[in-house]
Amino acid sequence: MSSGHFFPPSADRMIPRRGVDYALQTSPAAQFYFAEEWIGIDPERPLSLPFWLAAPVQLRQVELQPEHQTIRLSNGEVHPFRLIDALASNPTFVNEQTLRFYSQRKLSLRGEWLDQTFIIRTMWPEDWRISDAAAPASSWRQVVKDGIAGATKPFQLSRLWQRLQGEAPQYFLGLVLNGAQGDDDEAHGGHFGLVFGDWQAHGDISQWWVANFYDPDVVSEKGILPAITTLDNYLTDLNCGQQQYRPSWLVGCALSNPLPIQRVYAAMHETMSALYSHAFVYQHTSNNCTGLSMDALRYAGLNVPMKGPSSRMLSPLLFLYKLIQERDWHSAKKAFHYFNMERTRLLPYTAFKQSIRYLMQIVSGKQVPGTELEAALLTATSAVYGMHFPQIPSARPFGREPVSSVFQYQSRVPAKREDWKIIPVPPRPFPEQLRS
Repeated sequence: MSSGHFFPPSADRMIPRRGVDYALQTSPAAQFYFAEEWIGIDPERPLSLPFWLAAPVQLRQVELQPEHQTIRLSNGEVHPFRLIDALASNPTFVNEQTLRFYSQRKLSLRGEWLDQTFIIRTMWPEDWRISDAAAPASSWRQVVKDGIAGATKPFQLSRLWQRLQGEAPQYFLGLVLNGAQGDDDEAHGGHFGLVFGDWQAHGDISQWWVANFYDPDVVSEKGILPAITTLDNYLTDLNCGQQQYRPSWLVGCALSNPLPIQRVYAAMHETMSALYSHAFVYQHTSNNCTGLSMDALRYAGLNVPMKGPSSRMLSPLLFLYKLIQERDWHSAKKAFHYFNMERTRLLPYTAFKQSIRYLMQIVSGKQVPGTELEAALLTATSAVYGMHFPQIPSARPFGREPVSSVFQYQSRVPAKREDWKIIPVPPRPFPEQLRS
């Protein structure tokens, strides 16, 4: 990665799905997951990770005209559009409310042309942007909205901290927290990832990158793949975008020095590569999205303090209770591990809260930097911003903020496991010859 900017795959580095010799561009393990996907390649890293781009064409400043099933491009041309098909495993999809929401603003679209018809995969609201004129907020807690309000309130940009005389920002490094789903009792914990990219003068954030750690050994009902992908794909893909089924929040630093995102990118690259090749196994208790992201963040040099387990004292009692009540060894063992796991590696909300607190201490000078990355954050951060993203209205029930503890998780779900709302996912067997 060059020192001048954070690398975005350009058009000549985009690799189309099917019919391409991926062996020349990506690792064998990555080929297994992305042979049917549009990807970008880092030109400075041979056999690098794919950047998941999802679709080959991007259109900006587009107006949606759902009553005519057309889109108006920035040059005035009008074309018919069609939405990408809903996955059979993900039938709750776009409805009239969704199209009304999108028709009220300019959009950035990802998709493909089929003759004169544009097949839309991603719809990004262009009023979701960053600006120096953000309203000040005294705490990151003002960014995270509770309850259904967190899903229905419009996009909000806040400035949590600002240096009096900071250099003009060129980069961004942040943390993204996704809420609890309203239709899945296994998803009250939410989701967590790291965000990084170039600062755009006009405030566009859709091309920032998200390292999305996800279980590679299951076929997601929404079509999610573990990948470094663009923020517009991560949040607003019509099938797998987070905003289709829950609210999200993003907090991060505007930077004048690329070193922090270079260090984080390198750590993410190594961790994601190991996940693809199965050097370790993704697990919801020990190696989930939060644990892998926090491991990479700490490895890069941000020494976020740990919080310890939820309760070592209660874990054996819970194990016995689950074993007697459900007569399921695996369920009892999982509950035991949940209560013993370090909380900043287990719970997205806890990792988000603890990381922001430490980040604010570093950039404000209240915490002495202990690493090169922390020293760079101290000198290069001009401001810290917070963003609230609403859930896009659709046929889905609204989500809310994720739980902050395993105890709160238990209070949200039915007492009996058989009464939980669960979306089953089939396994995705990984070829043994590709294992690391």
